[in-house]
Amino acid sequence: CGTDELVDHEESGYVLPVVGDTIQDLWAERINALTDDKALRQRLGTAGRKIAEQHTFVDYVNQFRKLLTDVLE
Repeated sequence: CGTDELVDHEESGYVLPVVGDTIQDLWAERINALTDDKALRQRLGTAGRKIAEQHTFVDYVNQFRKLLTDVLE
């Protein structure tokens, strides 16, 4: 499971670059938006929680077990 499975950009959070010349401005913009807008924080937080509840550790273990079984057969 990768970030793109857990975060729906601008719906349940932000997917932002971690390298590049302009990342500081982009990160600052998003952080400022979150600190300035309570409704945005609540909306992203609620959506993110729903996604997180659908992706439990047990689910990952079962997916990994199935992957290993498929590879070893």
